[in-house]
Amino acid sequence: MTLGSRTRLKLLLGLSSSLLLLLLARGAYLTLFQHPEISTFVHRQQTDPIEEPGVRGPILDRTGRTLACTLENPSVAVRLNKESDQRRLLGSLVEAGVCSEERSRKVARSGGRGFFWLYRSWISSDVLDRVPTTWHEVEIVPEAKRFYPSGIVAPALVGIVGQEGHGLSGLEWRYDKWLSGRPGRTLQFVTGGGYLDNAPPPMILEEPEPGGGLQLTIDSRMQMIARHRLREGMQRVEALTGFVILMDPWTGEVLAMCEEPSFDPLDDASVVTEQLKAHPVSDQ
Repeated sequence: MTLGSRTRLKLLLGLSSSLLLLLLARGAYLTLFQHPEISTFVHRQQTDPIEEPGVRGPILDRTGRTLACTLENPSVAVRLNKESDQRRLLGSLVEAGVCSEERSRKVARSGGRGFFWLYRSWISSDVLDRVPTTWHEVEIVPEAKRFYPSGIVAPALVGIVGQEGHGLSGLEWRYDKWLSGRPGRTLQFVTGGGYLDNAPPPMILEEPEPGGGLQLTIDSRMQMIARHRLREGMQRVEALTGFVILMDPWTGEVLAMCEEPSFDPLDDASVVTEQLKAHPVSDQ
């Protein structure tokens, strides 16, 4: 080995040793001085805490008939990426009746990448059967939604619940905290890239508590009769609006309270903001 070769070898060994010492020093610094900060960052990056709402409590009439309750019902969403044939996919969803033209244009304007809700109203089985599930981007997501087993009974009084599960009007809004219960918490694990694949199963940190219920003095049968008579009277005098309050004269309990025009709480298109106000008790 020549003198030049030995010099180059010593230089290479020196550089390698220096680099190794630097790496060891950096590792020791991170371990001893920055461990809490890095540990917090990794935990935040690889976990996704989710709030699980409690089951919303029911609203009953005086006889125990359910006026409003919470049931599981699917919603329709899409998760689009750069490979998605956005125009054909949204077109097929609009044609199936699970996505409005307006919503389709809004998704297209947003860039067409990511997660988008398309249909979150109460969905019937015939509409659900029309969902084109052959597209892998389409997702059927179970959600808790408000249902009305007794039909349209005093919707302005009972109120409506928004898509996020909070009361927006009527008794649903007034007693929202009582009806909502207490949410729980679930810790969902994800990979460094934010994906659920190959990640540990979720961990329940706190179980949700169901909400309380309300029992009204309203009688759903009397409500139906009063509504029918109100419509007859309005038709006879050609009135545009009207309301009726039926009370027990001995106790002052309200047995029926209805107004026209009314709305179907399951049909978002029929809900007008002015109709959400209980006119019999708010107007002179």
